[in-house]
Order: sequence, then structure tokens, then C-alpha cells
Amino acid sequence: MKAELFTVQLLEFPLSTNKNGTEIQSRDVYIFPYRRHNHVLNLYGPLIKSNTNCTLRVLDKLNNVMAWRHVPISEANRCFCVWNCECACTTIEDQLFSSNCKTMSHEAYNGAGFRGAIPQMRTSDSISILNIIKLTCIFVSTFFIIRFYIGITEVNDYE
Repeated sequence: MKAELFTVQLLEFPLSTNKNGTEIQSRDVYIFPYRRHNHVLNLYGPLIKSNTNCTLRVLDKLNNVMAWRHVPISEANRCFCVWNCECACTTIEDQLFSSNCKTMSHEAYNGAGFRGAIPQMRTSDSISILNIIKLTCIFVSTFFIIRFYIGITEVNDYE
């Protein structure tokens, strides 16, 4: 397996220093198969609209679209597009994006370059309930094993 050349492109980005609707393109990057690559686009200048939706595309060396995502952008935000979650944007002061994963639609999931069914995300509630059940079972099992062992040793002491 060899590395392939990819480019990230931001479409319909209304920055007042550029024409509205221009394409902002990153530098070319070689990425190996099954490897993660963080791509950073630093954009400076005031936005024409305070809140807007842009399209982020990943292009191959022949400029074919390999993946795309919709990104909601507002001024002074950082946006993250990870896994099977919709892109989330946050300010530097309010970085709650890691716990706020909204699962994307199947069309958006396929558009992001993934194939097959969308994996089910566990919620923190189900994880904590599952852990409580496991710990209760371990505690009860340990209690009965200790009682069983004490019972066997007491029977052997009387013989």
C-alpha cells in the first residue's frame, strides 16, 4: 500500500477579504491508507455573515471528490469533523465539543467517505448503568465464593 495525494477544499466561505463563494484550498498532503491525518485550515478576517454553512471536500490527485462534510461556521470558532459525528464548532472558551456527538445521517456518513451502516454510539448513561450491573455481579459472586470457601473450611475443621 502506498500513500496517495489529497487536498482539502472549503467551499462557499464568506470571508470579507475574498469574494463570497470562493474556494479555499489547502496544501497537498500524502496520506497512507488506514492512517489518520489532521488537517488545519487557519482563516483570518471578518465573516460577511455571522453564521453560515460551508462544505468541506477532500479531493484526490485528479480532483475527484473523495469525501465531503457540511460545516456550520461562525466567527472565532474552531470546528471539528471526527468519526461519524456531525461537524461541531466551539469557541476557545467553551470547548464542549468532545461530549456533544450528534450522529450524522446515512447520506452524510457515506458522503464523508465511510461505507456500510452507521456504528451505534454508546451514551454515557448506558455505560454507567452497565458498569453498575457488572460491579454488582462481581460483588455478589465474590461474596458467595467467600461464603462457599468459609463453609468448606468449617466442614473440614469439624471432621
